[in-house]
Amino acid sequence: RFTESLLSVLERHGAHATFFLIGKWAEREPALAREVQAAGHAVGNHTFTHPTLALCSGDRVQEELSRCRGAVEDAGVTFSEVDGAALIRPPWGRRRPATLRAIRGAGYVPVTWSVTGWDWRKGETADSIAGRCGKAKDGDVILLHDGVHTEPAGDRAASVGATEKILERLSADGYRFVTVPELVAAAG
Repeated sequence: RFTESLLSVLERHGAHATFFLIGKWAEREPALAREVQAAGHAVGNHTFTHPTLALCSGDRVQEELSRCRGAVEDAGVTFSEVDGAALIRPPWGRRRPATLRAIRGAGYVPVTWSVTGWDWRKGETADSIAGRCGKAKDGDVILLHDGVHTEPAGDRAASVGATEKILERLSADGYRFVTVPELVAAAG
C-alpha cells in the first residue's frame, strides 16, 4: 500500500534504493514488483514467507530462496547482483554459519545494514525514525520498510515520511543515495 508513495519520494530526490522482496507479496503484486525495478531500483530476495532463516534447515533456506526467485521472475523481475551473486537480506538479519553456507550455496550474497530506523516497531513516528537514520555516514546501508511481512497493506506511512526527511537532511550534506550494487562498485 505504501510502496508507490515511497517510489514517488525516491524519484523526487533522485535517490535509488534496494528493495528486498518477499516472494508471496511479489506473487500477489507482480505489477508493483516490475514498477520497483523499472524505476531503477535494485531488487533482492527476502525469502518467500519471511521465516527466521537461522532456525531453518539448509534445505528450507534453499526452498525459501528458490520459491521467492520463482515468484519474482514470474513477475518479470530479475534480482540484482554483486560479483555474479544475487542479493538476499535474511529476515531480521538473523543468520548463522549454516545459514550463510546455504545462502552462498544457492548463489546469493547476504546483505545487512549498518543503520536502522527501527520503523517496524509500533508507535514510531517519521521524526523518530528519521532521527535514528540522520546520523548515517558515507557508505552506510539504511534499513527501512515499505510493507509489513505479515500483511501487504500494513501501515508504513511513518517510514515513507521518514524517508522524505532523511533524503532532505542527508542530501543537504551532499550525500547521494545508491543501490547496494552501486555502493559495492563505488567501494571498488
